[in-house]
Amino acid sequence: MPAGWSTSETGTSTLLMFSEEGDLVVDFGEIVEGEPEIFVRLTSIGYEGDTETIEATVSTVASGMEASGPDVTVIASEVAPDDRGFVLAELPWKGDTRRVLIVLSKNPELGWFHAIQAIFDSTAQWDAYYPIVRAMVSSWYGLYDNHLGLELPAEPRG
Repeated sequence: MPAGWSTSETGTSTLLMFSEEGDLVVDFGEIVEGEPEIFVRLTSIGYEGDTETIEATVSTVASGMEASGPDVTVIASEVAPDDRGFVLAELPWKGDTRRVLIVLSKNPELGWFHAIQAIFDSTAQWDAYYPIVRAMVSSWYGLYDNHLGLELPAEPRG
């Protein structure tokens, strides 16, 4: 693992975090020391045999994000080919702007959605780490060489 990066498992998700100071202490998915510059969660949404469409799931995620607080604004939401899509929301955060990106990719055999959630706590973090997350999403593979990724826009905006 490169310096500054940390991983953790929760039983339902894999967490990837980066801290320039390299001072993260993570215990079963809970950050107990330090503060990451970037936080990425790999998880799933839905259930085996789920028949929900990518359009409905992206819409539900976007609505849920906007309903999560009065200052949350969805600034980009897109459905892509092959049952993939993303939602990007932002909200005021500690005198700056927090951005939350959720990328979805439907598992063609099982029906549920693979999901990547990335949280950027400032404009500087977004500028520095969005290109890394964008590359991760583009190169995203599941089991059995199943490509799950999609090409995110260089600068997603609504």
